[in-house]
Amino acid sequence: MKKLLLSIVAMLAFASIYAQNVNMYIEVKPTSDLENIEVTLNVDNDVDIIGLQASFEIPSGLTKNNYRYDDEEEMYFLQTGRTTKNHKKNSKDLFKASKPNDLSVSIVSDNGSTIKETSGAIGTFGFDGSSLADGTYTVKMYDACVFPDANSRIDAAGKHTPDQSADYKAFEYEYQIIIKDGTLTSGINNITVASKANGIYNIAGQQMNGLQKGINIVDGKKVFIK
Repeated sequence: MKKLLLSIVAMLAFASIYAQNVNMYIEVKPTSDLENIEVTLNVDNDVDIIGLQASFEIPSGLTKNNYRYDDEEEMYFLQTGRTTKNHKKNSKDLFKASKPNDLSVSIVSDNGSTIKETSGAIGTFGFDGSSLADGTYTVKMYDACVFPDANSRIDAAGKHTPDQSADYKAFEYEYQIIIKDGTLTSGINNITVASKANGIYNIAGQQMNGLQKGINIVDGKKVFIK
């Protein structure tokens, strides 16, 4: 009987791991101040996470010079209280060479501490859209994912899995904004979730151009290079 109860408990614990979900999305606040349009990155996590990464594309025609806040790159994206003092924002290569006007950020723990299970804003960035004519524009989040821990992934179905070689979930989110008579209104345009099974990734889930020493994830499988 004890063995049966233990087996049931183990099965429930295993099932609870796979019942956990994570979602990443952006919101654009309606405003009449087009010189400071704010975009908020939100993360709803049913499981503790140690970090995340995301890239953002602002409306076509705007450039890096349209980003607000400080001139220092690490200040373009402002973290909220949900990311603890032990989580550092990676400002290296913040603006990708291949997409110099797209903002990319990663927030990781430097001591293994976690962003606890909760929902809401992780951070914000702003851009100056005062040069945009009346019309409909898109703000996009792409190549976004979370890192539950060193041995876990969020799989393509959005479930937390302890299998490090599992396909992980990459979030893409487009937010439509409408500018008319000096006022911005917004509404969700399109949401997609991309599965990142193919390609070469490191154990942090970041895509690489080729194999590197150590553990590589190649087409969803672990490959160790000496």
